Amino acid sequence: MSLQYHEEKDETIALVSGRAELDLGTAADQLHTVPLEAGSSVHVPPGVLHRLRALEDSLLVEASSASPGWREDVVRLDDRYGRGGTSAP
Repeated sequence: MSLQYHEEKDETIALVSGRAELDLGTAADQLHTVPLEAGSSVHVPPGVLHRLRALEDSLLVEASSASPGWREDVVRLDDRYGRGGTSAP
């Protein structure tokens, strides 16, 4: 996933199966890695940088405060997939 944050969206990510890592921090040079295993979850408040990395096939569930326009509430700082249409920092 891209290194990103949200201006308003508040989310919780739960790992149902598999293994993953979530990089979290307030700045790109201050990220720490949180290991995720089946049954674990992480809260990601607005403004917190995050990037998810699957270490094996994984099933995730996200619960978030998706208000109208939530698809535009993504500020991508780094994206390996060339996705356009995101907000600029």
